[in-house]
Amino acid sequence: MSKKKNKPMPGQIYAAELPNKYWCALGVISVVGNSYLVYTTAYYDLVPPEIEDARLSHF
Repeated sequence: MSKKKNKPMPGQIYAAELPNKYWCALGVISVVGNSYLVYTTAYYDLVPPEIEDARLSHF
């Protein structure tokens, strides 16, 4: 059974752990075909972000 990945949608936030063990987050601005316009948020910390964190809305 294969798992289908959902396509990113505008407004979604994705968090990722970097190799130095810090966390960062990206926000999706728009999607055109298979291309995505994203921004790097101001989030950079040792713990995963909470959705209420104000840094997620700042570039």
